[in-house]
Amino acid sequence: MKDVTERKDLDFIVKEFYIRVLADDKIAPVFTSEVKINWEIHLPIISDFWENILWGGNKYQDNLLQKHLDFNDKIPLNKLHLERWLLHWRETLNNSFKGTNATEILNRAEIIGRFIMYKIQEGK
Repeated sequence: MKDVTERKDLDFIVKEFYIRVLADDKIAPVFTSEVKINWEIHLPIISDFWENILWGGNKYQDNLLQKHLDFNDKIPLNKLHLERWLLHWRETLNNSFKGTNATEILNRAEIIGRFIMYKIQEGK
C-alpha cells in the first residue's frame, strides 16, 4: 500500500469515508436529517482541511471547532457519533493507505475529534 502523497489521495479518502458514514445507520442521520449538506461543496472543503494539516498552506479558512459547535446546536453530537466517525476514518485509511502521512492523518483525526467532543461536552 502507498502513503498519502497528493491531493487526489485526500479526495479519495474523504469520498470513501463519507460513503461509509452515510451507510452507517448510527451516524448517517447526523448528516442527512435537519442540516442539509451540499456534498459537492463540502467534500473539497474537508480535503482542503487535511491538505493544510499534512502539507501546510491556507486552503481551509473556516473555524473547525466553531463549525462543529454550531452543528451541535442543531443536531446534538455525542460520544457514539465520535466513535463511529473515528471507526470509519480509520477503516477508510487503513484499507487504502499506509505510511507516515496516513499515520499522521489518523493521529490528528483522533486528537481533533476528541478535542471537539470535549468542547461540546464542556458547553453542556
